[in-house]
Amino acid sequence: MSLLICVALQDELPNRRLPNERILYTGVGKVNAAMTLAEALATQPPSHVINFGTAGALRSDLTGLVQVAQLHQRDMDVRGLGVPLGQTPFEQEGPIVIAQSGVSCGTGDSFVQTTPELVTDIVDMEAYALAKTCERAQIPFTCVKYISDNANDAAHTDWRDNMTKGADAFCTWFEAWRSTEFATKQPPMTKIRRFQEEDRAQTIALWQRCGLLRPWNDPDMDITRKLSCQAEGFLILEHEGAVIGSAMFGYDGHRGMVYYLAIDPLHQGRGHARALMMRIEELAISWGCPKINLFVRSDNDQATGLYKNLGYAVETSAAFGKRLIPDD
Repeated sequence: MSLLICVALQDELPNRRLPNERILYTGVGKVNAAMTLAEALATQPPSHVINFGTAGALRSDLTGLVQVAQLHQRDMDVRGLGVPLGQTPFEQEGPIVIAQSGVSCGTGDSFVQTTPELVTDIVDMEAYALAKTCERAQIPFTCVKYISDNANDAAHTDWRDNMTKGADAFCTWFEAWRSTEFATKQPPMTKIRRFQEEDRAQTIALWQRCGLLRPWNDPDMDITRKLSCQAEGFLILEHEGAVIGSAMFGYDGHRGMVYYLAIDPLHQGRGHARALMMRIEELAISWGCPKINLFVRSDNDQATGLYKNLGYAVETSAAFGKRLIPDD
């Protein structure tokens, strides 16, 4: 597994503090952060991204190093079109949830010295953009911030004074984190296994939550057919006894195909889809399959980002289909 640490400025975490780690200095602001990280993911995609930096606190009880659980885009304001503050128009996703516990962070292209309209626990200028980039690429993302100021009139002075303290705190946290969280490829209590008959109802419900079902495809019949043909290519991702992911793989002697790749929306952005695809590739190689093909709907940007980061390329061939056996 490979790790990438994203920091806005070298002053916040000099290379000499973690000489054996890959540190990416993104520059300040959402655009710089998104562009720099996207380039890094395209050339050398990591298995996990950590964002560290300083942040202003909007709560007086917050000090030191804090872990972020929820990210908001505080300066996305299209209320004139009836869109709530912080919501990107024409998109369904709102705040990005990256952890079960921690603080909320509002990201925006301004150095906060007064309380913003969209109130969160802390404020920064890059984290939301980094998290969204990782979410699209299906790469796990962790965010920790050092409280350098209280987002008030003294913020600019406090921020400079606290950068060294922040680097010290992060390095201590990072060594502990690497020895635990980063030691395994998947979160605790998560495993990939073959589909079992008792998974049927949960799997169909998962596909429904992920928007994969179509009126002309009966998911129950699709499962029954797959169990009669290379059933070992039907994989389930289980987390604490619940089905949170799936993938179907088949090989016809010439090419392999992947269908029904799905990750529960509550568990996305943690590397699960990547882990399923890696397992499928291992299975394909063991079967002697020389190439995998797959279909992606043109509006599915998240899946497109995942496959590109896994080395899949868009091909110019047209896809044709003919229904032989109706499902109704």
